[in-house]
Amino acid sequence: MDGSNPEVGAACMGYSGGNVLDDIDTSEISGAPMTKNRLEAAETSILNGVKLTYTNGEKCAATGEPTKFSLNMYCNPDMEFTEYDFSLGV
Repeated sequence: MDGSNPEVGAACMGYSGGNVLDDIDTSEISGAPMTKNRLEAAETSILNGVKLTYTNGEKCAATGEPTKFSLNMYCNPDMEFTEYDFSLGV
């Protein structure tokens, strides 16, 4: 986020709608994420993480509802700081 007073033109916006304090819902999650590395290794252990749901985006033309999206981020204590893994969309 761009400090305590982000501006619309900032390079890194921390929200999708108009209010950085109200447009993000944060919740704890746990599960077996289906990511590239975990699928290849047949890894099924449960990981804890955080789900960020960004709300109050532009209205969807088809539904008339504000758009929203979620990011699920899991913490794997066995991964090094420089390692990463990503979802294949499955």
